[in-house]
Amino acid sequence: MNELDNEINQCNNQKSRRGFLTGSFLACVGTGLLASSALGAESLPATESNSGVWYFEDFGAVGDFYLENGEVNANPTDDTLAIIAALEALPEGARIYGKPNACYWFGELGLNVSHIFIKKNVHIDWQGAGLKCRMQYNSESNSTALFEFLDCSGSFMNYVFEDISYEADGSSRGVIPLFIRNVNKHTENYNIGPFHVISGQSLLTCYSSNPEGARASDISFIGSCTGGNVYYGVNLGYSGDRFSGAYSVNKVRRLAFLYGVDTINIVAHAQMGLPSSGNIMLSGGHNAGVAAKLNNVVIKANINQLNGPVRIYRAADASGTFENIDLDINIEQVGSNLGASEALIVIDDSSGSTPSEGMSIDRLHVAISNKGEGRIPIKQLARSDNMGVINIQHVPYFNAEQFLPDFTIQNGRNSFTKGFVGDVSTTLTTLRLSHILLKNNPAIIRAHVTVSASEGADFFGQNTVIAKYALHGFMTSNHFFNIQSLKLIDQSATGAKTPEITIVAQNEDVSANTKGSGESEDKKDPDYIGTLVCGVVGYESNILGSMQVTVELF
Repeated sequence: MNELDNEINQCNNQKSRRGFLTGSFLACVGTGLLASSALGAESLPATESNSGVWYFEDFGAVGDFYLENGEVNANPTDDTLAIIAALEALPEGARIYGKPNACYWFGELGLNVSHIFIKKNVHIDWQGAGLKCRMQYNSESNSTALFEFLDCSGSFMNYVFEDISYEADGSSRGVIPLFIRNVNKHTENYNIGPFHVISGQSLLTCYSSNPEGARASDISFIGSCTGGNVYYGVNLGYSGDRFSGAYSVNKVRRLAFLYGVDTINIVAHAQMGLPSSGNIMLSGGHNAGVAAKLNNVVIKANINQLNGPVRIYRAADASGTFENIDLDINIEQVGSNLGASEALIVIDDSSGSTPSEGMSIDRLHVAISNKGEGRIPIKQLARSDNMGVINIQHVPYFNAEQFLPDFTIQNGRNSFTKGFVGDVSTTLTTLRLSHILLKNNPAIIRAHVTVSASEGADFFGQNTVIAKYALHGFMTSNHFFNIQSLKLIDQSATGAKTPEITIVAQNEDVSANTKGSGESEDKKDPDYIGTLVCGVVGYESNILGSMQVTVELF
């Protein structure tokens, strides 16, 4: 199993620790069905008549895409009309259930239309069932969706979606499993997940054609929210304010695509960022003639292979402002799509013109780390008089004044995050403090270190432990790191096991790699890479788990 680098999902867990994908993630990828479900059961929930609880099977839904022996049904029932009939019959606020271990087939979907509309505030719990469809046409740009919340809110939970015609390396963007669209009014309060999208256009898409008068807000990802091969992670356009959630995907072109939204909190991981103009895209305004802001955005992301920059831009002829944008990006390797001279984060204007009148940025906070030393971390590609303050960590060999000529530069970041998904019983998470701090003089280090570990890819699945420590350490001028004291402040655990967190200092002498050809061993002072190493003891080996480490300096 390939090790995946990943970020934590604290915001999801605060709302739910019962992610159904835990323990069945691998099974659902292979078959589209869940092997087990923490929320599902072998039979439908018991209910009394007139209790306000409904079932899709009562309206004729079958869910027979797979036969009882697990093979694909050659002639599955198209459940579209039964699902529509059920949704039309539901009263406001009702809860409706799918059938555990069922897999519903919805046939071929047309181009740029939504297949099934949800027009009432309802709560849909699929109980781990599969939802499958295919695109009727192959199109690079489309807004085809299986389900659409239209001018209403609700819950959409416990499902495994697959567009069986989608190919990650193909030209089609595929089918959107869930589309939230607002036309006539504002809506709020959505709970999405747990879910797994095997393949499709996005995990979630939100859009408003009337951003001044009709927007969706307060959208939360609940529990384990994962994807296999998708074009977008989340796509929020002029709608989706106050989105909060964490998710992990395998292959993706745009891990996040945001424009014209406010107050966004994302924790995300991608194993493979596919070649694109931007693996993360942030736009103040995306549509020509529509002024918009991108404000108060926090993104913590781990990308195992980056093949498109993190891009902050405005679209041609659009206008927009960026204020209070906080990016904490960890990159394990840079793919061949990004040349050696290209920056990891770029600030530009897609029209190629100087965005002096239509684009402004202020209070941009950036922390970026990657194993490819010497890469340009961030670069301003278009000159502008409307650039404000940028707060970045001091990166070796990076001339901030040269690459960010129009910004007021503040050096220093106080919080850094790194994580992964893999075998947590054997893999350690390391943060290179000498790279973060870049201290040329002896320095005292005071920090809070929070470590979260879990069995399962959802970060808060089975046997989760979260521990926060107060660390007091010291770093010498040659980057040797020493922990002087480590005090546990708070710890919580769920499940039968109580894993133990380990935190140690580790130093690698790299002076031999930096010696000149005429230098002798006894004349060269040692130079170290000082690293904080975190692990967990108490999990079984060869089990998919997740871990995150956050260091907050003070």
